[in-house]
Amino acid sequence: MPEPDKNEAWEYYQSQHQSLGCKLTHLFGVPLITFSLPALFLDWKLALLLFSAGWLMQFAGHYLFEKNTPIVLTERRSLATLYAALHFALRGWLDIFCGLMKRPEFKKKVN
Repeated sequence: MPEPDKNEAWEYYQSQHQSLGCKLTHLFGVPLITFSLPALFLDWKLALLLFSAGWLMQFAGHYLFEKNTPIVLTERRSLATLYAALHFALRGWLDIFCGLMKRPEFKKKVN
């Protein structure tokens, strides 16, 4: 299967991550997996823990909440879908953080 473009991968990635439970597990799971890579140079046990916890959360999100197979276990896996996963988590955290920053209670505390 040819490598999909970023937009196609993003649309497909979003279509496979619709439930709140799956979105939440990915908001935590994707960063854990990502942080496990540099952690490998510091402490391999910590890296293994982060990596395992991240994937456990990913699989739980798909099998318990989304009721589908993770993309990495399908023929649709690609570098573009890995990029989409990172984009999904970063965008999710930015949405949460920016949403909190706009709340009146938060603005009062900052000002």
